[in-house]
Amino acid sequence: MESLPTTIFVEVRPDPFERRQVARWFLSAFEVLVTTILVSSICWWIGAVLASAVSQAIGNDLAGTFISALVWSTVFGLVGAYVTLRLLAR
Repeated sequence: MESLPTTIFVEVRPDPFERRQVARWFLSAFEVLVTTILVSSICWWIGAVLASAVSQAIGNDLAGTFISALVWSTVFGLVGAYVTLRLLAR
């Protein structure tokens, strides 16, 4: 006995790397980047102001104040970026 040919229907799911999905990923990455830069910049300025105030209060000269502000503003900026990325990764 011969069987008749049967039609098989296959469900085709959209490709996970569809253009819209890739665009959403890029937009999300851009939002994370902008948010991190903003928070890091704000923390950088806070660190610079605090370090300058403390450095002048303890009697450092202009060069010492500048170096102190440069170091501490960088530390504050990096910590701000790290904390922002950790919070956004949740």
